[in-house]
Amino acid sequence: MFTLNKMMSRPICNTISAAGYNYEYNSVYNSSDYSSDYSSDYSSDYSSDYNSDYNSDYSIYGNTCSNITRRFGSQVLALLVMYCTLAVSHHSQAAPVLNLPEQEKPSLSNIRYEIFDDRAYEVLNTSAPLHTLASGFQWAEGPVWSSAGQYLLFSDIPAGKVFQFHPDQGLNEYLPVSGFSNGLVINTSDSEAEQLILLQSRSRQVAIMQASLDKPKGNYQRVVSQFNGKRLNSPNDGVLSHDGSLLFTDPPYGLAQQLNDPEKELAFQGVYRLSKQHELSLIDDSLRYPNGIALAASVPSSDNTYTLYVAASNPQKPAWYQYTLNTDWQVIQRQVFHQLPPVKDEGRGLPDGLKVLPSGDVLATGPDGLWLFDHSGKLLAKVHLPSIAANLAFNDDYSTVFVTAHQYLYSLDLVKQPQ
Repeated sequence: MFTLNKMMSRPICNTISAAGYNYEYNSVYNSSDYSSDYSSDYSSDYSSDYNSDYNSDYSIYGNTCSNITRRFGSQVLALLVMYCTLAVSHHSQAAPVLNLPEQEKPSLSNIRYEIFDDRAYEVLNTSAPLHTLASGFQWAEGPVWSSAGQYLLFSDIPAGKVFQFHPDQGLNEYLPVSGFSNGLVINTSDSEAEQLILLQSRSRQVAIMQASLDKPKGNYQRVVSQFNGKRLNSPNDGVLSHDGSLLFTDPPYGLAQQLNDPEKELAFQGVYRLSKQHELSLIDDSLRYPNGIALAASVPSSDNTYTLYVAASNPQKPAWYQYTLNTDWQVIQRQVFHQLPPVKDEGRGLPDGLKVLPSGDVLATGPDGLWLFDHSGKLLAKVHLPSIAANLAFNDDYSTVFVTAHQYLYSLDLVKQPQ
């Protein structure tokens, strides 16, 4: 199936010009394209924001479009594509579900705790089962908890949607058109009302939803899409500080050919700070595949510094990095927080999303599931999950962690943290 969308950014596949508009053909992302073991194709899928490979059907489709354009003109082609899109719309992939089969009910059989230090018991409740809250997503990512609404929002990147999970009301489609968002951030610094910030990976921009969170609409204000006159790669994950600064990563995952994509304009993959006044500055341009990002605290410490963590999803050098920044957001020091050996079986996952607990401990997604570190980077525990984990978010009192994991949304009960 192909869908027809008026483009907000460069196409990720073939495009045609018709009646003054560009239209984009996106292939449906079947669950087989994102198998839980990711097999040998995981690297290319992961590095292109989990796009399925362009297959022979796609080439035939593109050739057919070209022939129609030559013979009848682009306007006829546009009308034909619109008709075909409506005709096949009823055959789209099944919606995510909450009514799960019995084997997906809360269970200790599909989770394994590996404890390396007893301090892990201050965070992990090793008798807690894994809850599968919903399934059927194409690639779930970017979870964020709404304190005002007491619900979770998260992206399904290939589907171009944002979903809402409410512990009492279940799953709802929140935004049917998300601009292919990845990371989601909720801003409460400007007013009492929460504001949704979307890192729109394939649209290659950071945007703000022009609506309240309780009445969502797919209207977005672009905040930034360029650095020094060149387009961003594909904004990925972000975190807010107390002064309204958004710190975010910009790997190439939203580009069809990643680092070698002809539309890539920047020579690096940056970690940035976007000020409250929408001024963009570069924090680091040296990482390969910067991904998840988190602050130890949204306010500076007693020595007037911030501690920033960034995951690097580089299979040859997978690691988490720790930055010390001054109050002008300049780097005082960067060091490896925790280094992994090269990951040969990328189907196990790579360093990705991460969050910091009130204790200063860091919970991160990585190979095989969740990794728990203390503030110095010492590994305290691993939580082995049945599906590759991409990102995570806590509820208000840190008693629950929600994990976006490929086709699944999981939750895990934790030891309630002192505030």
